Amino acid sequence: MFKKIIFSFSVLIFLSSSAFAARTDCVSQMALADTSGNPITAAVDYELHFYPTITGGAELTTAATGTATPSNGTLSIPFDCDAVTSNAAVFMEYVIDGETLTPRVEMVSSPFAAVAFTALNVPSGAISNDSITTNLIVDGTITSSDIALDAIGAAQIATDAVTLETQTTGNYVASITAGTGISTTGASSGEGIAHTISIDQTFSPTWTGTHRFNGNVGIGKAPTVALDVSGNVATSGTLNVGGLITASGAIQYTVQAFSIADNGGPGASVGTTGNITSSYLEGTCLDPIACDVTLSESGILQGQIVTIINMSAASTLNFSDVAGVQDVSTVGMLSATPHSVITFIYIGDQWIEVSRSTNN
Repeated sequence: MFKKIIFSFSVLIFLSSSAFAARTDCVSQMALADTSGNPITAAVDYELHFYPTITGGAELTTAATGTATPSNGTLSIPFDCDAVTSNAAVFMEYVIDGETLTPRVEMVSSPFAAVAFTALNVPSGAISNDSITTNLIVDGTITSSDIALDAIGAAQIATDAVTLETQTTGNYVASITAGTGISTTGASSGEGIAHTISIDQTFSPTWTGTHRFNGNVGIGKAPTVALDVSGNVATSGTLNVGGLITASGAIQYTVQAFSIADNGGPGASVGTTGNITSSYLEGTCLDPIACDVTLSESGILQGQIVTIINMSAASTLNFSDVAGVQDVSTVGMLSATPHSVITFIYIGDQWIEVSRSTNN
């Protein structure tokens, strides 16, 4: 009769040629002693059975039978784990030289229960294409040192899969290669190389915020000045220019029209231009004789220039100094007969006449 047994359990994994096709071999170790406490060193017959419960229950499988000689009282019994590892609970029952030892011992994992040794050195070609997906990679574990230069190209990145953050320092383009519609100066590769890029393609960029360009910018032509445009330019806001504006074509202003209704009585009709939003105004007086016009000062900038033409068939437009208009030579009424033109400039808090042309 055996006096006592001490159980221990370990697992070894041996891999076949494929890194992911493993055969799981387990080894159960137990210490055997006689009734006097002396280690058993003689050969014994053993049987290893597996059950789902600590007592009773239907046997899951007989994992191993045979004869072995304990080493200084330690008996090692190898068996295949695959037949039992799918069960939630597994209890091992030992039969030594025909004697069933009790109680059964639960089969549990140990901190080093399984080691796929050859998986530590996976040979080239052992992993098939597309076998490693996103859910198999821990976030943040792949860094730039894990990716070879030029190893990832456009073919490996899905459309819209990469979102770039806003950066203010660093070099992010290793090379620029000329192609359809794109030409470049400087070296064809190397971080930190300065390039001048010309794009000869039709595109419609939408820019928001503040943008600064160093050097000349050309639209429709090679630039020779800071901003060189070939074609029409339209602006709906304020254009601030700190230097000379040279136009090889016509400068066309948006027409702002105003009219003053007939008051139906004696004397001139009275009205206003309304808020001035253009540099060219066309005014019409519907009074049969004349209309007194007030030039608006709302939102006007210092140095702003406006040209007004009288579009009336026979009536006169009168601009009075009391409404904020100051004649450069005389104080009084400024009159523009039909088809006459007057130009004003805004200085201080007044519109001042620059010139007039009487064309009737």
